[in-house]
Amino acid sequence: MHKINQVKAGAIVSYITIFFNIISGFLYTPWLIGQLGQSNYALFSLVNSVMTYFVLDFGLGASITRFIARYRAEGAEHKVEQLLGVTTKLFLTLDFIILIALITVYSLLGKIYVSLTPAELENFKGIFIIAGTVSLLSFPLLPVNGIFTAYERLYAQKLFDLLAKIITVSAVVIALLLGGSLFTVVFFNTSITFLVNLIKFLYIKRKEKIKIQITYRDKAMLKSIFGFSIWVMIASIADRFFFTFIPSLLGIISNTVEISIFAVAVSVENYICLFGSAFNNLYLPQVTRMVIAKEDKKKITDLMIKVGRIQLIIVSLFVVALVSMGKEFVICWVGEKYIRSYYVMILILVPSLVHFSQAIGTEMIYATNNVKYRALVYSLGSVISIITTLTLGKSFGAIGAAVGISLALILSHIILMNYIYYKKLGLDVMRYFKECHFKMYIPLLISCGIGFVISSIYPTTSLRLFIVKGAIWGVIHCVILWLFVLNSSEKALVKGFIYKLKKGAKKNG
Repeated sequence: MHKINQVKAGAIVSYITIFFNIISGFLYTPWLIGQLGQSNYALFSLVNSVMTYFVLDFGLGASITRFIARYRAEGAEHKVEQLLGVTTKLFLTLDFIILIALITVYSLLGKIYVSLTPAELENFKGIFIIAGTVSLLSFPLLPVNGIFTAYERLYAQKLFDLLAKIITVSAVVIALLLGGSLFTVVFFNTSITFLVNLIKFLYIKRKEKIKIQITYRDKAMLKSIFGFSIWVMIASIADRFFFTFIPSLLGIISNTVEISIFAVAVSVENYICLFGSAFNNLYLPQVTRMVIAKEDKKKITDLMIKVGRIQLIIVSLFVVALVSMGKEFVICWVGEKYIRSYYVMILILVPSLVHFSQAIGTEMIYATNNVKYRALVYSLGSVISIITTLTLGKSFGAIGAAVGISLALILSHIILMNYIYYKKLGLDVMRYFKECHFKMYIPLLISCGIGFVISSIYPTTSLRLFIVKGAIWGVIHCVILWLFVLNSSEKALVKGFIYKLKKGAKKNG
């Protein structure tokens, strides 16, 4: 498949995966809470947040993508085998270190999570063992996504990801209907991802005829990998720190009720993040080639604006809907006792509109090996989030934590990162904001106001009626976008997509 078609096909499958996640999550999350209960659902969210750090690839996945893409652009294919040999040994070594870390943390669970009841702690220890064991098996396979991206096998990569989601949700639902427990949910949630990653590795190995020189040693290469990976690791930890560590922090200073309120909001944020990050990594090989060819920064800024506008148009649909109609959504979705999740969502999502639309800036950071600046900025944001959560979390729980996250996102993701894009990368940030954001804000505010009016005039607690209201608002929002936001090329893109859908429907008919 042609490279451009790979990007388009990969993006389309990404959005299909996202829609599946949203639709299944919309039905699956409240059902899961009902099946598990609020306490067990909080434990499920907590173990997922803890394990996120143990299955982190320490930046090696991004390193593999960057180095393979560079070697291929330079025509040095033999170095790929050497690189994979060095990184494989590195991953196996790190896997052993993770084993020691997991054993240590397990022995300290009772001292760390003092707010858990004895029964909750006992359950948590059981699911920690399950999730930890599968994480150890999964860890050596983490680089597989980086290999897919570097070889621009984007369509197949996203297709596997969709398959993993479908199988996981189906398996958990069937297991619970047959009498499964919290332990069953955790087992399927972790093991299916491991199995799909194993299949992905075997697939890419066969398709690209990849060989791994396991005996190869090169201190210079190892030093280069570490020099890049250490900063990617710090940036990756800090990037999702807000949503993975904060539940643990709430478990220490608050209780499982606040964890569950935070978890509901974060589950929605995760769905929106999937939309915002659908283009992430898809353009890294292209941006790397542009950097190596020393393309004019104007062309890269143009690409950033083009991709950023599409991302913002898509993400804004959901963020604006949640801001204006989200309170009703939460009540209809998971019940009135989770109403505070609405405020957590808004505090998190509104600042996220900016960095959700800056995938090309992130790719440029990786391609130019300036990831250390991203790591330092994100780390500062994490510190702000911790301090604010410790200060406000005891009194205000999940909302106090969300205030800290919001402040951190504004400072780190918006102000400081855009300064780096301008100062270090030479991108025309002001032109980006003018073309991508400033032209959209007034129409988006009008659309948001219409949503508030619809909610206030026709309030409802019926999920069916809310869906009807949401659909009506969605049509109005899309009309506003078409009339006042989309440019000619974006309209042509929409028309082309609709034409292909009609053509496909006729063919199937």
